[in-house]
Amino acid sequence: MNKKEIMKKAVALAKTMVGDWVARMALALKTVWAEVKKMGEKVLPALKGTEKQVAWANDIRNKLIPIVEKNVDMFIAKLENAEFFE
Repeated sequence: MNKKEIMKKAVALAKTMVGDWVARMALALKTVWAEVKKMGEKVLPALKGTEKQVAWANDIRNKLIPIVEKNVDMFIAKLENAEFFE
């Protein structure tokens, strides 16, 4: 499942909910991403290049993905608690 499919699924899910759009979308995205993580499927495209380039890019991915996921989780928590709008 790529990012476009994830967003489409999240929007469809958010449309079935009631309440503030931002809160619905945050909850829908959190739900869809949890499903993707459960499936163990990565959203990242295959890398092309020399062996050295691919190794370098994979190293960067492995370092940054946990940081980005942590920040996304913090952002979603702030949206859910309305801290983002203060």
